[in-house]
Amino acid sequence: MKEIKNYALFTLMNIFCLLANAETFIVTADKLNVRSEASKTGDIIGTFQQGDAVTVEEISGDWATVDINGEKGYVSTQYLASSESGQKSKETKKKSTMDTIGEYVFGIAIILFFVATTIMVPIRKLRRKVHNFKTDVKDGGFSEATMSRLEDWVDESLKKHNR
Repeated sequence: MKEIKNYALFTLMNIFCLLANAETFIVTADKLNVRSEASKTGDIIGTFQQGDAVTVEEISGDWATVDINGEKGYVSTQYLASSESGQKSKETKKKSTMDTIGEYVFGIAIILFFVATTIMVPIRKLRRKVHNFKTDVKDGGFSEATMSRLEDWVDESLKKHNR
């Protein structure tokens, strides 16, 4: 069981690393305000200058989420250009947003798979034990099957504690 938990944790960490899909953009405006919310009326919490490289965590509509001094901020995407092509069209922005959403959905599906797997393994073991118990009851009666299971449990407990 411990191996399954470690494997699931390792896999989840890899998924989150894959989902961290930050892109670098170049500021095209003379001065680009970083706002506290994705709105022109949001408080200004910082600025970027023309030519600055900005790491964009997510693009949603006309706003990009950025990190400025450890704080989450928002900048207008119309003043950002892709560092690769020098210009980023609206269609490409929408596509990258959809790609990001798809990656999150895929990541969530993988997480659910591993959570379900870690839940199902103990359930299958329990079902197998119940089946074996029922078989023993048919063969030798309830009290004999119960005593057999109790002896097995005591033996397993002793082995674990005497290591």
